[in-house]
Amino acid sequence: MRLTEKDYALLAANDAGLRLRLKARLASRGARALRSERAAFSSIRAEMPRFQELPEYFAWDDLAAEMKANILVGVEAGEAIRTQPAPVALGWKAGLVFACIALVAASGYWWQLPGRFAPPAAPLVSVLESYPGGLELQNRETALTVMVDRGTGQQALSGGLGGMRADYVDEDTGQLTVAHVYAE
Repeated sequence: MRLTEKDYALLAANDAGLRLRLKARLASRGARALRSERAAFSSIRAEMPRFQELPEYFAWDDLAAEMKANILVGVEAGEAIRTQPAPVALGWKAGLVFACIALVAASGYWWQLPGRFAPPAAPLVSVLESYPGGLELQNRETALTVMVDRGTGQQALSGGLGGMRADYVDEDTGQLTVAHVYAE
């Protein structure tokens, strides 16, 4: 059972765990080399406080510039040796899939065009007529009629493109009835 330098450093600093201390005890039985190495690490540890303060002439700016340069060199070296992934070719199968999707989309659009299955519509014709008692709008088979009592008084008509207006005035009450009909 052999101890590494890391193990010796942990033992010298009294930072070793129980398992490592037991391993060191088993390895140290009869071994004087362990004691001499442990003593050497302990003496180095005793001199460590002397190195905690840097000398006054220490050039921090130069050290920072060197460290930055070394980091940049390391990054560039890492980029240089990194393998580039091979480009992925879609191939003819992907082209066939895209062509099928385009065919389905085009045929779906064609089938949804208005008037595809419907018979041609009859032309839309609206007819506006006025009668003494009202107005009537006829469109194909439907009709809208606005009726006013025929016995009422005067009727005034006015109309334009797509619409007609009739004003009825009741002679007895003086009430005005206005009817607007618009056709599109």
